[in-house]
Amino acid sequence: MTDMKSKSKRMKRMLILGIVAALCLIATPVVALYSCDPLCGANPIGSDKCCFGTSDPTSGNGIIPDKWNDNPTCKDLGFDNGTKIDPPNSGTYPIPDTTSVVTVNTNDGKYFDWTSTLGIDAVLVKGGDAANVYVYDPPADSFGDTGLVSPVNKGGQVPDLSHIEFCYNNDCNCPVNECSTGTCDQTGACIYEAPGTSCDGGVCDKNGNCCSGNPVPEFPSLALPVAMAVGLLGAVLLIQKTRK
Repeated sequence: MTDMKSKSKRMKRMLILGIVAALCLIATPVVALYSCDPLCGANPIGSDKCCFGTSDPTSGNGIIPDKWNDNPTCKDLGFDNGTKIDPPNSGTYPIPDTTSVVTVNTNDGKYFDWTSTLGIDAVLVKGGDAANVYVYDPPADSFGDTGLVSPVNKGGQVPDLSHIEFCYNNDCNCPVNECSTGTCDQTGACIYEAPGTSCDGGVCDKNGNCCSGNPVPEFPSLALPVAMAVGLLGAVLLIQKTRK
C-alpha cells in the first residue's frame, strides 16, 4: 500500500512538472515574437512604437501613409535626421546643419501642404494618439506634397496636428549607424553589414537595424510573469499536499 501511495505521489509530481514545462514552452514563442524593423509590416508585434499597416488619406502626390502608434520619431523610423515643427504653424523653417528650408501651410490645423529645398525621405504627422508617416520614394517626389494629415481618432474624427517632423538621411541617403558600412551603391542606397553581424547590444538585421533582442510580449508585460508565478506557486502547493 505504501509503495502504491509513493508511486501515486511521484506520478502527480511528474504530471504537475510536465504541465508547468508545457506552459513555459507555449509562452516562450509568444514572448519571442518581436521586430525592430522600421519598415512597416502588417500587424507587427514589437517595441512600444510599432507600425500597424497602411493608413489614409493618400497625399496629393499619391503617397499612402503608414500608421504608427504612440509618438515615433525620425530616428525610430531609421532615418539619420529629423526637423521637428512644434507647434505645426504655417511658416518657413530652417533645416539644421544645412542651408535648406521647409515651408508648411495649414489653414485648419489638421491638413497641411509642404515644400522643401532639401530632398525629404519621410514626413511624420502626429495628432491624437497616433501618427501617419508618408515615405517618399522615388526622391523626385520629396520636395513637396499636399493634403497630409494625422490618423483619425477612435471617434472617427481627424485630430488637430500635434507636431510634424521631416525626416532625411545624410549624404547619398546612407544612414550612419552600427550596421551601415558608410558607403552607397550606384542607386544611392546604403550598403549594410551582413545580417547577424555584431553591433552595439545585439546583431544587425537584413535592413541594417541593430536589434537588441529584447522582445516585448504581445500582451501586457506583467501578465506573463504573474501567470507563471501563480502557476509555479500552485505546483509547489500541490507537491507539498501530495507528501502528506
